[in-house]
Amino acid sequence: MISLEEHAKINNLIASCNDMINGKFILADYKIANILKNITESNEVYNLIANCMAGFSFEREFSRAQLRSTSNNNKFMLPSEPEKILPFVFCILVNLNNKNINFDSFLQEFYSSENGHNVEYVKFANEIILPFRDIIADYFDIPKNAEEIAKQKSQLLKENQIETKHNTSILNNHENNNYPKSNNETVITNKSLKEEDRMEKDVNNINTSLNANNKNEEFNNYNKENANINNNNNFEISHNNLDEQVKQNNIDNEINSVNNGLSNEKIKNFFIEVKKICEQIQLEIEFDRKTPSLKKEDIIYLTNVIIENCYEHNLKNVIALMTAFDYVIEKIKMLKFLKHELKNLLIELYE
Repeated sequence: MISLEEHAKINNLIASCNDMINGKFILADYKIANILKNITESNEVYNLIANCMAGFSFEREFSRAQLRSTSNNNKFMLPSEPEKILPFVFCILVNLNNKNINFDSFLQEFYSSENGHNVEYVKFANEIILPFRDIIADYFDIPKNAEEIAKQKSQLLKENQIETKHNTSILNNHENNNYPKSNNETVITNKSLKEEDRMEKDVNNINTSLNANNKNEEFNNYNKENANINNNNNFEISHNNLDEQVKQNNIDNEINSVNNGLSNEKIKNFFIEVKKICEQIQLEIEFDRKTPSLKKEDIIYLTNVIIENCYEHNLKNVIALMTAFDYVIEKIKMLKFLKHELKNLLIELYE
């Protein structure tokens, strides 16, 4: 049984899906962002999608969904299983919102129509957003159309008002049972307050005196520390440029030694594929609520470092980081498929 608050949030999500289904292409960006916002605001929906993410690979399903033909009559098909449709559509919306997928190009490629963008948009909304909405609505027993949603919202509001009145009544009864203090109690309270004020003033006076002494001591220490720092600064600065040059030369030598025997094209493709998988890992782990936050931070950090080294074409670092990364994600089931894909890239690189 979900709470009234969650009920209202899921109603908002269904309403935002309807808004996109019944809308036009010109406002698509706003409507996509609104659906994602409503998903993240509902714990129930968020957890449902997160659970479906276990063992799910968006890259694999996205590739399978693209049905291409030589006559340019391309089609885009959702997975048949509801537990795959939810994370699949969610990932599409995230990628559209982040501009990783160009919505205009996507519509022209898979929903092309001579009648223009609005017709393409309607086909997309009915084939992608509508099934997503229906699965969520059926799962939580939420109405699908605007009129029924409005009725349910009104009913939930009435129930909430009744509950609020009930709580207010209990509070008022509790307050009415509190009797006024007697004169003796008032005198005792006033004496206690005066005593507290006097003690507070004494403490403040002591603190003021201590702070004055501490400031003199801190000032003297500060001057000594600055003298030491100034003496060391010139030495550190004079060696920085030399250290950087030595490091760069070492890196260049290491890269050349690792790259021996591999074609530039093969290495270039390797970096591209590694970056794609790392970005997919980041996308999936971000919305996983089972993995501890510290573990998530480690995964995001490591993937960012791997991507950065891919851009720098540092093959030795990428291979070393991928090996370490394998241990970090070892027990995370939802990344099992992507973990194997990373391993396969290494195997294919040296074949």
